Amino acid sequence: MLNRCRLLTLTFLVTGAFDALLQLSKHGYMPIIPMIVGDSDWFISLTKSGGYFDRHTPAAAVLLAGIVGYLAQAIILSIIDFPVSISIRSVVPFLIVTFVVSALFGLLMNDAWPVSTGLFPIISATYYKDLGKKRSMVTDGLSGLVVNTTILIFLYFLK
Repeated sequence: MLNRCRLLTLTFLVTGAFDALLQLSKHGYMPIIPMIVGDSDWFISLTKSGGYFDRHTPAAAVLLAGIVGYLAQAIILSIIDFPVSISIRSVVPFLIVTFVVSALFGLLMNDAWPVSTGLFPIISATYYKDLGKKRSMVTDGLSGLVVNTTILIFLYFLK
């Protein structure tokens, strides 16, 4: 099993990789992604002309995504241990905490909320503005689920 430092590093890498894949799909290099996500409002917001990916350099967007994933995972791991086995009893509570923490973490990034840190003006002015408060909380929660499910699957197949 991974120690905490390696798990946080893996989280940073997986979160950044997903961001990079979304950026590549915007430019036509990953045509399967638009086929999978379809006309999802979050994907349209990220990839539209003048949207989030047009207002950040690719490296900055990947770095920010990785840092946010890392920090959210640190909070998640302070609440619940990473599952040591793939069982309903251990995975489901972990994923529930993942969804809730990820959804709430977005409040710190979205300037529409009074608890926002104000550190993420570009995503607030684009993605969060397009999706609105409630929808962006759901997409933030789902993003956390995608990252941690990916890590669980990856580690399962490494065993």
